[in-house]
Amino acid sequence: MKSFARAAGVLALVCVLCACSGRGDEKGPVLPTAELPSTTVGMPYEVSLAATGGEPPLRYTVGTVPPGFAFSAGTAQFTGPATAPGDYTLTVQVADAEGAQDSRTYAFRVYAAPSIATTGLAPATLGQAYEIALSSTGGLLPVRWSIANGALPPGLTLTANGNLSGTPNVLGTYSFTVQLADGNSAQTTRVFTLQVRDASAAFMLDVGNWNIEWFGATGQGQGPTDETLQLNNVRSVIQENGLDFWALEEVVDVNQFNALKQGLPGYAGFVSNDPSVTGSASYSAGEQKLAVLYRSSVVQVLKAEVILRSADYAFAGRPPLRVDLRITHNGVSVDMVAIVLHMKAGTDPGTDFNSSDYGRRTNAGAALKQYLETSLVNKPVIVLGDWNDDVDLSISRDPNNTSVYLPSPYQSYVDQPPEYTFLTQPLSQKREGSTVGFPNMIDHQLVTNELAAHYVSNSTRRVIPNILNYETTTTDHYPIVSRFDFGPVVNP
Repeated sequence: MKSFARAAGVLALVCVLCACSGRGDEKGPVLPTAELPSTTVGMPYEVSLAATGGEPPLRYTVGTVPPGFAFSAGTAQFTGPATAPGDYTLTVQVADAEGAQDSRTYAFRVYAAPSIATTGLAPATLGQAYEIALSSTGGLLPVRWSIANGALPPGLTLTANGNLSGTPNVLGTYSFTVQLADGNSAQTTRVFTLQVRDASAAFMLDVGNWNIEWFGATGQGQGPTDETLQLNNVRSVIQENGLDFWALEEVVDVNQFNALKQGLPGYAGFVSNDPSVTGSASYSAGEQKLAVLYRSSVVQVLKAEVILRSADYAFAGRPPLRVDLRITHNGVSVDMVAIVLHMKAGTDPGTDFNSSDYGRRTNAGAALKQYLETSLVNKPVIVLGDWNDDVDLSISRDPNNTSVYLPSPYQSYVDQPPEYTFLTQPLSQKREGSTVGFPNMIDHQLVTNELAAHYVSNSTRRVIPNILNYETTTTDHYPIVSRFDFGPVVNP
């Protein structure tokens, strides 16, 4: 039945293209004037460009044929499927037996095959509202979403625009196949698993940090060039991991950040130059900034401040962002502090220590340590972000012996357990790199002993998103995530 419908559609299209010449009174062959319809990579495509009039036999020639297409010189049939997206032109010439000619250039678009960008779903909680917007790339808009196989957890629905929402009312793990179709009826599917968990007495907090490389910047050499694709990919990763708190680095465009936040139902957040942040003037509109995203149902921001502004040079013009948090579960709250940072990049040990990359990281680490030990005594604190160096050995070499790596610029923290713990140190020791193509862990999470007591052992991990061309489309850093358990909660 589908084949018959497609054939009928093609027949109708052929009739339209052949009937509307607009030059029927002229002698000689006349090519059709109708526009070529768009298509999507991989979809069947057949259009007749046969001329009307003229003295047979008619002879057809064409210029360059777009990738995947073929043109029949005998019948003037233009057929696919296309193999590469883009905007194309096709120039067709026809001549009849008496030498009369006609020529016409047709423009048309080939859309990339639709792809489901969302690769996983965060767990849902029994009896609590759940919402996630599925994302896609490619295809002719609008795209349509549907369930092709299996069933959603009872209480949840999927709309045609890809909004998965509702309140789950049955525990369990559910597997189902989601189908995406574009405006040209090109289709793709992906199998998802969604767990519905009980709202147990456990008081968990999931946190993560992620450098989202030049997010929203449009300058030459400033990260991914497709800002919309980067936005969609970042949103998908955040949705899929379902964390309660995110520390983000290299946010450039505030409007792009607001678009990210708007596409994440249940999340709130701000950038370090937001007027609500004390010391926000330390950051300008066009530079790399720090940002936080958090689930407003779990996390409340008590205050936010750009700290250590006097050490701006050591921090490469990006002083840390302190955020005082209140975490609430089942009516019980705990307070903690998160400090987001982005240290000086580069491997240069320099001849002048204080101006070298390594020296500035060392000095920034020392200033931060002094701040922790004077302003946040006995406080549960996590310092997370892009530290731009490792904690076992530095990425910088000894200038006097280049075969030897220098000690970590953060060695003073490493040497002071249990007061400080780098949750990412085991990943460093296993040579798990936090950037694409490098073995060094330079994105870290440091906790004070007051918070380390609540750390879920071995929960820190590097997330490698399943995104095509991740480094060039999204960022060159991987997210780092950890879990904390503040103990059993007794309802007041």
